Amino acid sequence: MLSYFPIPYPDELFYSILTRYHIRSGNKSFNQSLLEVLGHSPQQLCNLELPNNLEFLVKHLPVASKYSIESLIYNHTLYSFYKIFLTLPEAFLLKELMRKKTGKPIFQVARMAVSDKRENRQALRFCHQCFEEDFQKYGEVYWHRTHQTPGICICLTHRKILQGSLVLLQEGYLACHAADSENCPVHEDNVVYTEDVIHQLLA
Repeated sequence: MLSYFPIPYPDELFYSILTRYHIRSGNKSFNQSLLEVLGHSPQQLCNLELPNNLEFLVKHLPVASKYSIESLIYNHTLYSFYKIFLTLPEAFLLKELMRKKTGKPIFQVARMAVSDKRENRQALRFCHQCFEEDFQKYGEVYWHRTHQTPGICICLTHRKILQGSLVLLQEGYLACHAADSENCPVHEDNVVYTEDVIHQLLA
């Protein structure tokens, strides 16, 4: 039984919740924190977006915790995005793979495309305005789930172009990379979208 687990923020990526847990746990290695939370140390890249063995976590949450497997899957992972492209049986199987520990590759079931270098998804992304507002509201910042969704390149809240962080997606769960000013340096983007393009991107 975990004596503590962070309360997830709105639209927080599950990986981000894990990084906050690790920082507060006092564990020396991120691997130890993963073992405590998920019961194993995942290595697949897709686990940043589609974690598995969430059943283990929910069973070991502190007493009176309100979080369920369903709430974690739908509110803190990219399951809702990937299931759009799946048949009902495939979507059910994907959810079951996220619920339990399995050796079956989740990315195959989710039909995840191989990362395209032409798309700005080589690193975790952030919106600098969300960054500032999160810090003012919560005293810390976090990785937003929607900012990591394939095909989305602007913040749906602030209409700002998402910026790439220094945290590479390929590092997966190999290390703890919390969202902070060191990992999320704000830089000027030379890309400027017209209002018409922004409207289409929001749609």
